[in-house]
Amino acid sequence: MDKLLCIKNFIIVVDNKGFNAASRYLYISPSSLSRQVSYLEQQLNIVLIDRSTRKLTLTKEGISFYKKFKILLDEFNKVFSPEENFNKSWHGDLSIASAPLIQEKFILKTINNLIKEYPNINYDLYSDSSTESLLLKKYDIKFSYKNLNEVSVTKEKIGSIDFILVASKAYTKKYGKPKILDDLKDHTCLKWGTDFKPDTWLFNPGKSIKISGNFMIDNGNIMLNLIKNNYGIARVATFLVSDLLKKNEIEHLLPKYKYTTDLYAYFYKNSEKMKLIELFINEMKSIFN
Repeated sequence: MDKLLCIKNFIIVVDNKGFNAASRYLYISPSSLSRQVSYLEQQLNIVLIDRSTRKLTLTKEGISFYKKFKILLDEFNKVFSPEENFNKSWHGDLSIASAPLIQEKFILKTINNLIKEYPNINYDLYSDSSTESLLLKKYDIKFSYKNLNEVSVTKEKIGSIDFILVASKAYTKKYGKPKILDDLKDHTCLKWGTDFKPDTWLFNPGKSIKISGNFMIDNGNIMLNLIKNNYGIARVATFLVSDLLKKNEIEHLLPKYKYTTDLYAYFYKNSEKMKLIELFINEMKSIFN
């Protein structure tokens, strides 16, 4: 993790008197902020926050650390303040393509983080799950799980995403739960139209199974509605269903089976917008972490 980012966000947590308020300010999850503070504590070998109380309470070491680095960060911000036009000098247009789900869950959060500090960057967003060339579509960046059909493009890993099996409780009550992967053949499965082979589900390590069902979907909201309304079993990204699982509204099936894939950013290394591309990619990586 970026130590400077962790220090900055720790100070924001204290200034906002809690993880929830700070997460709303930063447009990242409270759990992500908590991991950053825990990482900072591990690196420093001290405890910054007393976690035995519900109210945010700093330890003696936490108070000392906050006061010291609050002053340093304030001085840093004065040097690179908006009045000095440091971040305002970053300007230009970025055209960004990805699957709709990636846009909703990660790209919009990245833009929300950047737009406060870099208000003169403009964004053109496109929904595109294909493997077509960036040059053909004139995108600056394309985020995809898939390999693009282009040899000259640069590929940079953003992070990994797990896909798991889920269904509504009403569905499993009516049709039963699969006990092994082969049981999926006897169930209605909800297929992603954007998958390379929609009728085949892959699992780690190297397992696969043929599935069948009445629906082929390429929209995350529609997929969620079909799951919640008892239409079948789905293999979906954990970030899509994490809230429903926490609320106990759906069930995680065959938990020892999952499929992990990597999300990549594709771009041209010699692009005249390389400075903006790197800025966006690094911010998106921080959201994944």
